[in-house]
Amino acid sequence: MLKTSSTFGNNFIATIRGFKERIPYQAGVVLLALLAVGMRLPTLAGRSLWYDEAFSILFSREGPTAMLYGTLTPVDGAAADVHPLLYYSALWLWMSLFGQSIVAVRSLSILLSVVLLLCITALSRRLFNPRVSLICGFLFAISPFQIHHGQEARMYVLLALLLVLSTSSLLIALETKNRAYIVFFGITSALAMYTHVLAIFFLIPLALTTLLQRFSKSSLIILLTGSFIGAILYAPWLMQLPAQIFKVQQAYWIERPGLEALLQTFIAFSGDLPIREGLLPIMLLATLLLFAFVVMEAFWLAKNQVAARSEGLLVLSLAFLPVLLLFAVSQVRPLFIVRGLLPSGVFYLLAISSMLIKGRRLSSWTMVVGLSLSFIVGGISHYSYAGFPYAPYKALNQYLGEEVHSDSVVLHSNKISMLPAYYDDPALPHKYLQDPPGSASDTLAYPTQEVLGLFAEKDALSAAGEADEVFFVVFKQEIDDYLRLGYSTHPTIQTLEKSYAKRNTLMWGDLLLYTLERTE
Repeated sequence: MLKTSSTFGNNFIATIRGFKERIPYQAGVVLLALLAVGMRLPTLAGRSLWYDEAFSILFSREGPTAMLYGTLTPVDGAAADVHPLLYYSALWLWMSLFGQSIVAVRSLSILLSVVLLLCITALSRRLFNPRVSLICGFLFAISPFQIHHGQEARMYVLLALLLVLSTSSLLIALETKNRAYIVFFGITSALAMYTHVLAIFFLIPLALTTLLQRFSKSSLIILLTGSFIGAILYAPWLMQLPAQIFKVQQAYWIERPGLEALLQTFIAFSGDLPIREGLLPIMLLATLLLFAFVVMEAFWLAKNQVAARSEGLLVLSLAFLPVLLLFAVSQVRPLFIVRGLLPSGVFYLLAISSMLIKGRRLSSWTMVVGLSLSFIVGGISHYSYAGFPYAPYKALNQYLGEEVHSDSVVLHSNKISMLPAYYDDPALPHKYLQDPPGSASDTLAYPTQEVLGLFAEKDALSAAGEADEVFFVVFKQEIDDYLRLGYSTHPTIQTLEKSYAKRNTLMWGDLLLYTLERTE
């Protein structure tokens, strides 16, 4: 009896101690989640939507059936659009519950970003220790790159979340041989592919790195089984993939990346893009300083700390190999977009977090300096940047609402400004010109236009029709591009001036608004 009481007492004390040890960590994670939300709120409603976000809303609200038609309908041998529909479907369901306001649609990304923070802190604790976990969570919460995409109405934060879950489930499956985690790895991998095709450039390094580290017959079986489950679940969409890839090749804006694309990637990982004018030299210095010490410290840890090799190699592989693999493939078929590498950006922060704890003091402090500069410059750029592709559409529409009359047309040079302006005020007579067929921006196929109910005009004069007044909207960047090509002005303005006289030109952010009156 005495022995039993003593055992009970010891177990009770051990439980209490364990509870006390867990409370600070759990409280820290909760505070980090609150910090992440707070960092993502300031520009939630204040920053206007840009084209991609406006497309997400206008396309998603039409529902799954319409989205399938607007994505998979073949046009000249290619699919109408390039993106799978998991995020759009989730956004459709979210908007049916919470509405279509900017705050509502961006709140989904904030929620996904907070869940991602919880998942990456759990994974980093499993790989390293609670201190690394909390540092990683803190860096993730305040990272300008993660903040940017953690509040944007696009699919990239969902992609990162699913790939972190895939990584966690695969590691647990290899460690425990638990079938549930094998299945979960297959499911999350398939869902990641249904979110964005670039998931494959993360899943391949994940599979190869984990297999090389833990090579055995059982590990190979687990990996193949999970991959087979993922492939079966993705098979219905896999049949559509060639047509979507052909769409990218046929009419998309992505160019073959040069070495500057790699530099831009690590600028984004440690700060954000775009960088405000005047701050780029500081950002370059901070990025190169941080990157150099990350690489140098990685070699030092691999050489001197055996215990850190396996976990460190995995994290570094997932931070760097997807970038290099996508870069290499893009030399043949350009697919390289920095935001598509958001999952690797998460593991880049985790790699830095582990080095701050396990690395040498001088290296750790140097990385803190580089990271601090990057975050400050990236944060300033993120919170204050209002240039292309953003614009003050609400203010523009308010002005147009006062000036437009029954014989007016608001003509956009292309869809880039049209969709956000239309989202803000669909009552105005917005029209837009089609992209030059086969050009690098010819991405809005006719079936997609049908779903949106917004059809491109073939030329400016037919779009103007019998209107007495035309308000022509164009980004300054587009005007500058034509000037560099030797044009005296935008070709659409030259066309309109055959029947209209320019009355005035106003500027709204980076948007130019030309008012033209009929002369005939």
